[in-house]
Amino acid sequence: TYTIIQQASGNITSNGIFSVSGTAIGSGVSGAIQVSGSNVILTIASPKLTITSVNGGVNPTAGTGFNVVVQVQGSSGAPVNVLTDTAVTISRTTGTGTLGGTLTGMILAGTSSVTINNLTYIKAESGVVLTATRTSGDTLAAGNSAAFTVIAGAATTLTLTSGNNQRGIIGASLASPFVMTVTDANGNPVSGTNVTFAIATMPGGATGQFLSVTNATTAANGQASSTLTLGNAVGTYTVTANSTGLSNSPVTFTATATAKLAIT
Repeated sequence: TYTIIQQASGNITSNGIFSVSGTAIGSGVSGAIQVSGSNVILTIASPKLTITSVNGGVNPTAGTGFNVVVQVQGSSGAPVNVLTDTAVTISRTTGTGTLGGTLTGMILAGTSSVTINNLTYIKAESGVVLTATRTSGDTLAAGNSAAFTVIAGAATTLTLTSGNNQRGIIGASLASPFVMTVTDANGNPVSGTNVTFAIATMPGGATGQFLSVTNATTAANGQASSTLTLGNAVGTYTVTANSTGLSNSPVTFTATATAKLAIT
């Protein structure tokens, strides 16, 4: 906010944004005109940038281009045209992901907004906030977007997460489940992916071995799991986790069955 003091005779102008001749005219005017003696004191609020739209209101997908709309607004929230070509840049204010792609745009003289296309954000998370900052042209305060959510991309990779190389007594369930994770191209966990667990190999003559789950769907953390109960034969058992079309699929878990201790 700034104040201009001028003799009452004639008009008061500032960069063409407003003109005063007894009455305030134009956008960006805030407060009252006070007359004290022969002086007119006019106080106005500087226009600001606001990100009014992110991807048209649809949650962006991690790693996929999206757009933002940057608008110049007065104190009332009404659009304000810039007087000269005004460059803006977009940055991340809240969030942990990497913002990339096209991060600059130009609001042309006589207009109030610009659409910047092909931004990218690689982290799937909620609460992301972007900021638009003026770098040249009209003097404008920086402004933010509303918080938004970036969602994971399509499933691409299956990874063995935990539970491999366990040992247990014949006929007993292993202490921990076999856990695998499905992620997108940027390493974000992907939910809702179908995974099939199967016992692939076992010691000769083994019976009684089984899995707690054979068909699973990945949870919000991208994980699915199944627990192996060992058969009645000592030796090595292997279990596969498969999801059709994914890199690294299937993954293989190994477990070793040992004999029960004899009590004499």
